[in-house]
Amino acid sequence: MITRDSIYFDYFPDWTLAALIRECPWFVTGYDCILTCLDSNPRTGLWPDGPILNHGNSSRFGPYLVAPGELIAEFASQLFSGFDEVFIVERESWRNLQPTIWREHWTTERAHADGPLPEDLVRTLTESSAVRYAADGDGLNVACGSAEEIARVRTAIAT
Repeated sequence: MITRDSIYFDYFPDWTLAALIRECPWFVTGYDCILTCLDSNPRTGLWPDGPILNHGNSSRFGPYLVAPGELIAEFASQLFSGFDEVFIVERESWRNLQPTIWREHWTTERAHADGPLPEDLVRTLTESSAVRYAADGDGLNVACGSAEEIARVRTAIAT
């Protein structure tokens, strides 16, 4: 889990969320994914033409869509087209949260990991008990709770 003391963040200028999941399916599988922004739209639970919206394993969570990581991995290339944001959390843990935790969105046109992290993003990562996080648009931001995980991402992206 990401905490204030264990937040490992990186920015990959030429990568997308779909490419990350294609190269690192472990990044989402085994977890639930809270989609807080799709194609610049934060109301992902109302997204009308997505491939997973009406899938039996996905749920609405306030204005957001939540789906198992396996489903996200299966449809990543269709689902993510840029300016997307996803928080990866332990299975079912989101049911104990309030959707109001997400007050803002940090797709990469707003915040790059090569600069200081916005305090509200750090707050949201910790309050949501996120295990991992990724957002794209103008490159790709990735956050993990351990140095080993961010190293795995860096290695996959470097190849």
